[in-house]
Parts: sequence; C-alpha cells; structure tokens
Amino acid sequence: MRNYYGKTIESIEKTDLSYNRKVLLKSSLKKESFLVILAKVIYVKSEDNYVNIYYEEGQEIKKKVMRNTLSSVFDQLESMIRVHRSYIINPRYISSLEGNAQNGKVRLDNIEEVIPVSKTYFDEVKSHTN
Repeated sequence: MRNYYGKTIESIEKTDLSYNRKVLLKSSLKKESFLVILAKVIYVKSEDNYVNIYYEEGQEIKKKVMRNTLSSVFDQLESMIRVHRSYIINPRYISSLEGNAQNGKVRLDNIEEVIPVSKTYFDEVKSHTN
C-alpha cells in the first residue's frame, strides 16, 4: 500500500469526494461569501484584517481578498495545514521544503512566492513532504 501525505491510497480515494466539493467561505462581516472548490485552494495569506486566498481557476492562479481572520478560514478549509502565523497551505501543492526548523521555507507548485515555515509547524510540514 502506497502512502500519500501520510494517508493510504484507499483513504484518499474515499476522501476525494469531499476534497473536490465546493466550500462557501464567509467573511467576518457575513455580508461577503466566496464559493470555491476545496481542492483548488493553494494557500491563504493573512494581512492585517484581510486574507488573500490564492486558488486555481483553469490554468490561472487567482487571488480573492476577504475581510476575515486566518483562523476562521482555517476552520472552514479542513484539508489545509498551518505553516506560519500568516499562512495556511494545501499540502497537495507542496513541491519542496527547504532549510530547517529555525529557517524553514516551503515552495508550492506553480507559485513564485516562497512561504516561510515557523519552527512550531516545521515537523508537520515535513511529514507532508515524505
């Protein structure tokens, strides 16, 4: 049985149905919402009172800005992992992990930005790269 990000192939096939489902992300003001396919969300970056959600649409990488906290978005996107106080990422897009716990960085497929990894989350991110 082959492992994929810590799960067996059988468990991934069972969870793929939920992974490909659409998720309605709600802003903190409850006036704004954003419908996105869970599997297409690449990463989320927090900036002050807003979050930037980077996702795939066709062959393009798009960005959606919402007034929300990273914690709230993290709770709504169950397949994401926390890598830094300002970032959550989709582990399926990890291409490499560089450095060590003191100075970790993660690279994602088709993304130029290098994302910092806090020492608190380094071991969890490392477990998803094996």
